Order: sequence, then C-alpha cells, then structure tokens
Amino acid sequence: MRPSEPGPSAAGNLRITKPCLLLVEGRDECRFFRALTRRLDRCPGEEIQILEVGEESARSWVPRIARVLPRTEVEVRAVGLVRDADESPEDAWRSVRDLFERADWTRPEEPGRFTAARPRTGALILPDADSRGSLETLCRRAVRNGPAGRCVEELLDCLDRRNGWEPRGQMLTARRDKGFAHAWLASRKNPVARVGEGADQDAWPLDHEVFGPIREFLRELVRKAA
Repeated sequence: MRPSEPGPSAAGNLRITKPCLLLVEGRDECRFFRALTRRLDRCPGEEIQILEVGEESARSWVPRIARVLPRTEVEVRAVGLVRDADESPEDAWRSVRDLFERADWTRPEEPGRFTAARPRTGALILPDADSRGSLETLCRRAVRNGPAGRCVEELLDCLDRRNGWEPRGQMLTARRDKGFAHAWLASRKNPVARVGEGADQDAWPLDHEVFGPIREFLRELVRKAA
C-alpha cells in the first residue's frame, strides 16, 4: 500500500504531504479518485492527497489523522470525506458527522458543502444525499444507455425474473449496481474486476454529467479561502 494511501495497517507510516486531504473508503476508491483528479480542469489535483480510511476502521482512523495534522510540515487547509450511501443515505450521513465529531473537526451541515473552519471540512454521500447506492451507481448511470450497458441491464432483468441472485432474492440496490459494474467491466477490451481499475483504463466516461457533483466537490476541496 502506498504511503499516500494508508489503511489501518499503515497507521505508523502516515505522512501528510499535501494541503488538501480526500478520505475514501478503500484502495480501489483511491484509484478511481486519482483517475478523476487527473482529468479535472480548474482543479489542481497535485494539491490533493487521497487517503484510504476503510469503512469499518474509519471510527479510529479518522481521529488518528486529525491528531497527526498539527505535527505535519504541510498546513492542511481542507479535508473532504466521501462514502457510499449503501441502503440508507440518512445513516451514512449520520456516520459521517459522527466521524468529524470524533476527529474534533467542525461538522458540515449538509452533504457537498464545506465549512469555513480550519481546516475546512466537507463530505459527499454517493450517489447523492437522497438515494440508496454507491459509487457504482453513478458508474452504472453513466453507461447504461449505451449498447453494452443495455445488454448488462438485460442480464440483471433476467436474474430478477429467474430469481437467479445468490443468496436467492437478495437484490439490494448497492449490490445490483456493483453487479452491473462488474459485468460492464468484463465486457471491455481489457477486462478488469474493480471500478477504480476501470477508471485507470478509461472504462468510465468521467466527464459525464453524473460525476458532476464529485468534480465540483473536488474543486471546492482545493479552493483557497478568500
């Protein structure tokens, strides 16, 4: 695991090197957001350090990052956190606010907006603050109307009709979208298994409007205070 993308096992190796921190759930999400920042206009991606905090370990890992900040050579001016809504965007948002409180950072009042504190803090729930799902939900929305996307949708419909999901009948929103993403990536010229790997290979149209809120969140993350 790269030092700039630590997980719980890298706790002793954490080194803050950039003024804007983006906290994401896993290593593959790190790959996705690295690919996205490379393609952003009007957003200096070199100012963003992407850190893997893990969904299960975030309650201990995020406060640990906060304790490190006063001792870093780089002054961190903003911290952004991105997590999936899964089956409840309301629960996801409560969890995010709890993480900021544990880190003794100012809690953002609503998803997508940053506070005026030092460091400025903000969080984004995917696919949005009102819907169930995940990063894969946005990826699905971006490609589902193309030829390959319609074929994958037919596969999911077939699984529904024939009760072909395992375990039987378990068709949670986030799981369906992850299934779509895997099938879509398998249809590419160079098949890969994960969303972030696909982003590295331009499998997802990262300039699509569905990713607009993420792009705006990243631009706001690096914005310098007036």
